[in-house]
Amino acid sequence: MLKIFYVNLDDSHDRNQQMIKQLDGLGLTYERISAVYGKDLTDEQKSFVNYHDFLLRMKRPMQDGEIGCAMSHRLIWQKMLDDNIEYALILEDDVVIDEDVLSVIHCPSFYQSFDFLNLSSNFPYNPNRAYLTQLLANQPTAIRTEQNNNLWSKIDWGKHWKIYKLHQHQKIIACECDPAPALASGYLLSNKGAKSFLQASHVLDVPIDNVWRHADGELRQAFLPKPLIIQSDIDSNIGDRTKTVQLTLMQKLKRAMLKRKPNPRHADVRRMYHVK
Repeated sequence: MLKIFYVNLDDSHDRNQQMIKQLDGLGLTYERISAVYGKDLTDEQKSFVNYHDFLLRMKRPMQDGEIGCAMSHRLIWQKMLDDNIEYALILEDDVVIDEDVLSVIHCPSFYQSFDFLNLSSNFPYNPNRAYLTQLLANQPTAIRTEQNNNLWSKIDWGKHWKIYKLHQHQKIIACECDPAPALASGYLLSNKGAKSFLQASHVLDVPIDNVWRHADGELRQAFLPKPLIIQSDIDSNIGDRTKTVQLTLMQKLKRAMLKRKPNPRHADVRRMYHVK
């Protein structure tokens, strides 16, 4: 049976009750994970964060709420390894769950095609469903090739955000891609993915919902064109992640150098999808 976890701060009682109501209503078995409160962390507990490189990459400082969020997700990833959990659905507590998610989680042969399936965001991709159906041509899967690349380029976003394979189960379509959308409100994760994400976040210099873009291990990553786990309008415990700062000239130079560092995910994608 698929394990289901949701993270919830001990004093967020309303959110906890809302999650219980939704999950019970869907007839699901689940486990609450006590979330880490970032403001209560000591400097030693936060020592895994590389504040300098985070500032250069994101053009803003990392907030305590983000660190708590990161540690909460890492707790679940570690639990997956410790308990030998093959796959898990991981949720945050500020979400609205579409009942169509049952079509996904009740079909292991579908979700086990992926190491990471983002159920909560399709951004910046926005593929047209009718066009995806056309590419699938009544088949359960469709694969991008050199011969059909021009047709598939229509569902990419820009030059570097590409979809390599389509999977369909009932009315659900999943897009295997790179990079995968950010947002960790709801996602399915394999044991292999959990191990890779832990390694990639051992020293954290990106938000936790960017970690999969830097994780190695040839992970199959995907998203749904229509997200089924929607982040609600409840005020976030993380804080505002949109405010950036003006970098100095020296910081801009260091940022450019940092962005040139090899990303193991890029090499994986070239091997997995035969990309030049």
